[in-house]
Amino acid sequence: MPHLVLEYTANLAGQVDHRALFGKLHATMMASGEFRQEEIKSRAVRLDDYYIGNGDPENAFVHLKVSMLDKRGDVAMQRIAQSLLPVLEDGYRQAFETHKCQICVEAVGMQTDCYFKVVA
Repeated sequence: MPHLVLEYTANLAGQVDHRALFGKLHATMMASGEFRQEEIKSRAVRLDDYYIGNGDPENAFVHLKVSMLDKRGDVAMQRIAQSLLPVLEDGYRQAFETHKCQICVEAVGMQTDCYFKVVA
């Protein structure tokens, strides 16, 4: 825990090196002092089917959902989410030059009592 799920519209494909971006996001998460590096998991999901606003093909978005155990509380989750937004903005800077792009971060608390995992 935590899980970072980055959704991005297909019209942004190829503009970002997701491995490098995830490295920066993980470093930011580590700087919070809340996580162990080996437990941060990230993945990018390209969205081929989407419709934004008036349907203009130049419209694009990036949505980062950060799921973490709810034991942290709202203030910590809010602080962590806010710290990730400038990292995403920097990573997708090129998208602002070529698209009408929205970037957002959503912090979601997962019930500690309902999260289970096996480490091999």
